[in-house]
Amino acid sequence: MIAAIYDGVFGIPLTGFQRFAVDCIGTVIDHDSAVWINGINHENQVHSCLLVNQPDTLIARYMADYAGIDLVRNHAVRAPGRAFRIEDTMPLDAWRNHPAYRELWRPAGIEHAMALAALDPISQLMELIVLWRSDAARPFTRTDVQALESIAPHAIAAWRHRQLAHLHEQAAERPALHHGVRGNAVCDGSGTIYASDPHFNATMRQHFTGWHGPRLPDGVTAMLRSNRTTHTLAGLNFTLTFGELRHLLSISVANNAPLTNAELRVATLYAEGRTNAQIASTLGITRSTVRNQIAAAYRKLDIHSKAELARRIPQTPA
Repeated sequence: MIAAIYDGVFGIPLTGFQRFAVDCIGTVIDHDSAVWINGINHENQVHSCLLVNQPDTLIARYMADYAGIDLVRNHAVRAPGRAFRIEDTMPLDAWRNHPAYRELWRPAGIEHAMALAALDPISQLMELIVLWRSDAARPFTRTDVQALESIAPHAIAAWRHRQLAHLHEQAAERPALHHGVRGNAVCDGSGTIYASDPHFNATMRQHFTGWHGPRLPDGVTAMLRSNRTTHTLAGLNFTLTFGELRHLLSISVANNAPLTNAELRVATLYAEGRTNAQIASTLGITRSTVRNQIAAAYRKLDIHSKAELARRIPQTPA
């Protein structure tokens, strides 16, 4: 089942992936309805919300009046990676007298809940998965708790990869991404991160001391506002691939070694379309030297193609 979730990263459309993952979880942990929330933990801000077999009005009422007194959610957020049932936070008899149960959950047909949160300490992004059952006689078991703790982290990781893959797919007809990528993130035009891989988070923390998300540093946000596709800041190369509402931000470590004058001359002629033989004849050097200097230019500029070389050469100091 976990393998099926990961297989879905490249087979299930973005808009249906979370529901697909929840259905996969349902093959192991039976449930009647569910919710999957993505947002910023410390700001209690929701980026996206998938409701399964419940109306959208349920979450609107919950966020307005009951989020602060939801013990299951609060326990899950305080202990990421652990699953909690209602009875792990309070006696079920007390739950039946709780305002949230009487006014919200019981009218919605929800008798039992189990929740698990995943929190990235650097980006501050949180994923919360909650499963619900409508039959009061069928509480979630300790086996269900263990199963959710085993499965949910994979579903959440696969969802992150699916978002990144979606933007890679959108960029398929565009120039290749920068070679040597150390990490990727999905962001919007204001510089807020919606998904990021662990390599992105660790590299950003290394190069921007004390940084934590979900908002990008000011210098990177300025890149987004100016519609630039490349930028170098704090020892990192940033490459931006624009999507419709979300954008793919890739980072790699900047290589500050400049091209030598000889390498620059060869690279410039090569980028203009000259062949190795023509370059050798023009500069009075051997073809082997031409090949070596082109290879050195590719390595120093961290590029992979002549098209990338042509874009970079005008920015290369003489």
